[in-house]
Amino acid sequence: MNHFSPTLGLLDVLLILTIIIVPIAFLYDEHREQVQQTYEYLKTQKWFIRLVCFSTRFCQVFAVIFIVLFVLFSAGGLVSAFQYAHDAATRTTCQTNIHYLQTAICNYMQEHDNHLPPQDNWKSELMPYIQFFEKEKVFLCPEEKKGVESYIYLGDKDIKIPEDMPFKEIPVIIETKCRHRKNAYAGYLDSNLEYIGGEENRENTMAEFMEKLNSLKETEQQQLP
Repeated sequence: MNHFSPTLGLLDVLLILTIIIVPIAFLYDEHREQVQQTYEYLKTQKWFIRLVCFSTRFCQVFAVIFIVLFVLFSAGGLVSAFQYAHDAATRTTCQTNIHYLQTAICNYMQEHDNHLPPQDNWKSELMPYIQFFEKEKVFLCPEEKKGVESYIYLGDKDIKIPEDMPFKEIPVIIETKCRHRKNAYAGYLDSNLEYIGGEENRENTMAEFMEKLNSLKETEQQQLP
């Protein structure tokens, strides 16, 4: 069922103003002398003068308060907008870093019989496989200070990924802590990301990832002659 919702257009507003203003202007023109005499009389009355002064000051105070509130709300909105844009940019950069690392690990595996990179020097081993002109920045989340570890590599050279095992089931990278609004990213070999909420969930997820990779490692060692 359609409901009628009236909206005022420009012509409607002009018509209403005309209906209000024209009678007032007509009455003023007709009784101009009486209006002026009344005004001159009121100017001699102290209560009228005080009322005018009070009204003027009230309008000034109201205008100042309005301007201050407008500036504060505008500044707060701008700060929130800039903060949101900054957070979005850092999240995107962090996601891109993990994607670069995921791709580099896959490229490394292709040349090393499906073995994951070693744990102790994984960064240097992945350097030749990172397609980025500033390779060092790939290992650093923009939300973290320079020189502080941003990502934890979960694999090791003793882990060989079975060819029939889907890459989407193999986690390889996780952030060292929750940085993005108390959330952290974890990356799988198939370039997918998992958004983990809360430090406790991040630690539990990392423990699950390590357990899964350790089971693959034990399977590989059992198959060795």
